[in-house]
Amino acid sequence: MGVDKERIVSLIGEIEKALSILKEYGQKEKEVLVADLRSLGSVKYYLMVAVEACVDISNHIIAKEHIGVPESYSVRNTPI
Repeated sequence: MGVDKERIVSLIGEIEKALSILKEYGQKEKEVLVADLRSLGSVKYYLMVAVEACVDISNHIIAKEHIGVPESYSVRNTPI
């Protein structure tokens, strides 16, 4: 079985939702946002949701396409 497109679309939806919420917080003044611990916590949470969904997408594709683990994470060893 290959890549589950529905799963990818669902995860992209989570990313879009999180980014939409983060954009709303981005309209606030930095000082106001940092002083409001609830808002700051929400920003951190939605940033984590977006990043985790990106990681989930990449892990899913890597697993389904049998890409495997890289030999190195060094940029120098990456073919261009």
